[in-house]
Amino acid sequence: MTGKVKWLVQKEGFSMANRADAIEALERFGFAYDGFGILPSSSKVLNLEYILTDPDEKIIVRGGTRLHALLNTATGISELAEGIFADQLSHGPRYLDQLRNGIFYDEQKFDQAYYAGLGLPLLNSDATMYPVAANLMLAFDRDKFIKPSKDEKAFDAGILAAGETIQAFIARQPQARNWCDETVVIASCKTIIAEYRFFVVEGEVVTGSMYRFAGTANFNANIPADIFAAAREFAHLYHPHAVFTMDLAETSEGIRIIEYNCWNASRLYAADVGKIFHAVQDYVQRQP
Repeated sequence: MTGKVKWLVQKEGFSMANRADAIEALERFGFAYDGFGILPSSSKVLNLEYILTDPDEKIIVRGGTRLHALLNTATGISELAEGIFADQLSHGPRYLDQLRNGIFYDEQKFDQAYYAGLGLPLLNSDATMYPVAANLMLAFDRDKFIKPSKDEKAFDAGILAAGETIQAFIARQPQARNWCDETVVIASCKTIIAEYRFFVVEGEVVTGSMYRFAGTANFNANIPADIFAAAREFAHLYHPHAVFTMDLAETSEGIRIIEYNCWNASRLYAADVGKIFHAVQDYVQRQP
């Protein structure tokens, strides 16, 4: 089945690079799109009453995790915007479904605390998971790698220095938020040669990009054949959703999976935007 598709691009609370890349691509491909915003202190979606014009129009979102959180708790469309019109209210459940279907996310399946137990070739297969609230004063006698287990990234990953508490590490993160109920991944520090992001649709790798080399940002679409082959193999091992990103690390001990991420908010780096945008649009159009 095919149908009309509209992309929604978050214009506030979403990185400028992500926003600019999306708008440039959508205009180049002639894909229909609208912009929306979510202010940090608000639970309302700006411009939503002007976006929802057809209850049968399918939606694809390029934006941060806040919209997913709002949609996850909303019981009606009027909770999401101040000026919802009567006709929109009459189709409210349908509009909510279309918005939810435009975000390729499952909180449990993108949580490393969940997929760490599935026998995948993970970079941090030696990790231990610690609930933050019960382990704020936990420290180790050597440097450790630390990151939130959930995809929504309550704080940035980094190195927990020897003797530093989890609480102190989080306190020095500029973007730390909503971390009290988080679980942290604590693992040994690894030496990584390069890091890559791959975009997967229905189990197939569509495109990819290097994003870090020797610890420094390096966006490069020229991916070695063995890395791409590993990505294709790994893409069949686990599907947190029909569309997702999978980050791989090249190490002296082989190629490993760093993590899985929700595609809607993932940086594109030097990946072939045309391939991924067309693949996602085609997939959505085929859905009933």
